Amino acid sequence: MARSESLGARCVRAFGLVGGIVVLWLHGSNIGGPPKRTMRRLAASPEVRARRDAAEREMRAAIGRVGAVDGLEHVLTRFTESFTRYTRIVNFGSPSVHGVTCDLRAVAWFGVRGEVADVLDELRRQGLADWLPTPEGRRGTPPPAPEFGAPGLRIDWDRPGAPLPPPEPERAPRRGIGTARLSHRRWSVPRRPPRPADSRARYGTLLVLSLGGLGHPGAGHFSVEHRKG
Repeated sequence: MARSESLGARCVRAFGLVGGIVVLWLHGSNIGGPPKRTMRRLAASPEVRARRDAAEREMRAAIGRVGAVDGLEHVLTRFTESFTRYTRIVNFGSPSVHGVTCDLRAVAWFGVRGEVADVLDELRRQGLADWLPTPEGRRGTPPPAPEFGAPGLRIDWDRPGAPLPPPEPERAPRRGIGTARLSHRRWSVPRRPPRPADSRARYGTLLVLSLGGLGHPGAGHFSVEHRKG
């Protein structure tokens, strides 16, 4: 008991009352968790890889369905895959929950032959995407622009005088409290894709399909808990 009081007293003196409580919480919850090599083995386990591979197949199938729409021609797809470990503190003093999170995203660019409006009508007719409900904006601010897409995906395109910005490589997720990056990679299909500027000069208008990411994670974002034993 005296040892616990000594630890608590040292924490309070060093970090103040609130900081001392937080340190004791993390100490009692064993936030460190399993070593990184153990979590990397979990990320490479058959269970995780099967879910990740199924998510990529689902993304490729969605890209294929959109690319088959009249008026669209696939230019390039960029995939980004990240694995991070996480620590979730459930209750004060209780063991923390540890696991890995997979985040797989894809951004596909298409050249538009003809009118964008005709392509959007065809996407709606085939049930691939539609105009989404516009969320309410904050008071005193203009309403958000309407979005076109479906669960897990969003679609955007060049506007007159406002072309879409060129695709930028997804950066590896930053380290945060209770998380640590395990792996991060990205690749393109085809391996040597044309520049968007060249494709825009060829087609005139480009359309972008985004799968995964903030706000619409889809099947490519999932977590698996580490189980002891």
